[in-house]
Amino acid sequence: MQNQSTYKSAKEILAQYPMSRTTLYRLIQKGDFPPPVKFGSRSYWKRDEVDNAVKAIEDKRFS
Repeated sequence: MQNQSTYKSAKEILAQYPMSRTTLYRLIQKGDFPPPVKFGSRSYWKRDEVDNAVKAIEDKRFS
C-alpha cells in the first residue's frame, strides 16, 4: 500500500484556520509550523503535518 499524502496550499490553510498569511509564515520561522514543500515556485504543505502542527499549538495553549 502506498503512502499518499495530500497537500494544502496557503490559501486552503488560511481558509480553514483563522490566521493571516503573515502569521502563518511567522509560525514557520518560530518552528511552530512545518515549512512548505516547494513545487516549482508554488508552496504546499502536507495535510497531516498541518493537522499535527495545529493540534500541537492547541495543546500548548490549553495545557
